[in-house]
Order: sequence, then structure tokens, then C-alpha cells
Amino acid sequence: MKYNVLTSFNQHYWEEVGYQTIKKLDENWHNSGTIYLYHELNQSFVNSIKNEFSSRVEWYSLYDEVPYLSEFIETYKNHPKANGDAGGWRQHAIKWVHKTFPLLQHAKTHSNGWLCWLDVDAECFKKIDDTYIKTICKPEKMLGYLGRKGNYSECGFLSFNLEHPQIKSFLDKWWDIYPSGYFTKISETHDSFLFDAVRKEFGYPEIFDDLNINSNTNKNPFGNSVLGSHFIHAKGQHKSATLQKMSRRA
Repeated sequence: MKYNVLTSFNQHYWEEVGYQTIKKLDENWHNSGTIYLYHELNQSFVNSIKNEFSSRVEWYSLYDEVPYLSEFIETYKNHPKANGDAGGWRQHAIKWVHKTFPLLQHAKTHSNGWLCWLDVDAECFKKIDDTYIKTICKPEKMLGYLGRKGNYSECGFLSFNLEHPQIKSFLDKWWDIYPSGYFTKISETHDSFLFDAVRKEFGYPEIFDDLNINSNTNKNPFGNSVLGSHFIHAKGQHKSATLQKMSRRA
């Protein structure tokens, strides 16, 4: 079984945390897996740094590999539910599809093993072995996520069982809310809120694995869940300092 992982980032995120977190991911991710990077970097720059990472790190130009992204931006650039005018980041679908589209396109076009999503500002600071990977990618489940009681999920980490018989149906339903325009009818349009909307509508709760189910707080779902032993999610103005501190402890 292969356990692959995917993330995306622009130039700002690369400069702030990307290099460090990708190096850690390359060092610590399960040894079976490929690391897929969907980026907005200059290709000549990418070519100049590739040799600093192992051969399992694969680089994809985001706008070249996900052509629907540009079409979506052009179609909805003036829509308040897509451009942030209706409510800042909560109503800024264009911002969040830079994450959702590469993930969904990749997952929909592959059918073997597991595919995990990890936000680029979430660092993997401890080696992931065979025993641990099965706690976040349970073979009997279709999808792992970080739920939060009374709030939308934390989608900084997701794990998809691409061999589950219902995964393609779920991925199609999630994808279709964008080209259909259905996402504009949902109260918030960021990635986590839309993921929850599709998950709840899909049904079959037994095939979804809430990795944060034992937490009594909505705060810090990475740290309070099963992910806390191997990952930290650094948010806000102090991302770099938080990750550097954790790296020294690891």
C-alpha cells in the first residue's frame, strides 16, 4: 500500500514556511509515499532547487496542471461569495480553490493507495512508520478528517482511501459544487465549510473517520488529535517562529 501526500502553495507561502516544511515532509513522511507539490513558483527557480529534495518529491505548476482553476476565477471573479466581498475569507472561494482544485483533480484521476492532504504550514516533525500511518489512514474507512464539535472541520489534513468503493462518488459530489455554482448557495464558501456540507449531504457517516473525535475543545485540532504526536499546524502571524521552535524540539 502506498501512502502519498499532496500540498499546494504560492510564492509567499514558499518564502514563509514552504521550504522548511517540505524538507521535513521529505525527511519524515512514510517511506512508501510520493510527495506531490502543486506550486505557483517560477519554473526556472523550481529547476534550480529540485536537487535539494529527494526524487520522490514531484513538482507541478498549479495553473498548468489544473486548467479549470483559471476558468473558475474568471467566471466568479465578481461574485461576492467567491471574491470575499460578502464576508472576507469565509466567502472567498477563489482563495480556497487553490487548495481544493489540485487535491480533487489529483484524487479523481488516481485510484491506488491513499492520498493525504497536508497544508503547507503544517509540519511533519516525526518519522511516520507503518504503525502510525494506519491510525490516520484506517483501511476500513473512506476518508479521515479533523472534526470539531459545534464548528466546521479543520481541513489542514485529510486522508483519502482511493481504493474505497464510494470514494469516486464522494469526490465527484465535492467537485461538482463548483462548476454547477451550487457553492454560492452555501452560507460560507471556504474549503472546510464546503467539505462539511458535502460530507453531511453524502451520508454514510460510518465510512468517515474523525481523527479529532476524542477532543473536548475546538482549539488546536492538530495538537489535540491523533495527529499531535507527528504534526504541528502553525497559523497566524508567527508561523515561521512556531515551526522553527518545533523543529528544534523534534
